Amino acid sequence: MFRIESDFDPRKFESGLKRQMNDGLQAYAARLQLGLDDLHSRLCGHPIDQVKPELQSTWRAATQGGEINDPHLTAFAEAIAEGRRVVLDTSEFRV
Repeated sequence: MFRIESDFDPRKFESGLKRQMNDGLQAYAARLQLGLDDLHSRLCGHPIDQVKPELQSTWRAATQGGEINDPHLTAFAEAIAEGRRVVLDTSEFRV
């Protein structure tokens, strides 16, 4: 008969996995925030019709092909066009 001993602790495993997921989320948000800040510096005060396509392009690049759909696209583009900075808050997305 075989017996396998392991020091595997499911609580430690879950804790480590959550930490890695949260770290990944923070890195993802930081890349996206850099893109949004760049848009703000280049396009604040510009018409929303100029901001929207740039925002979509920036979003895709920062999220590796992800999409931003209305109403977020319009709300973020309006904020940038009006000179307001869009700031991502990831505190509600912790696992």
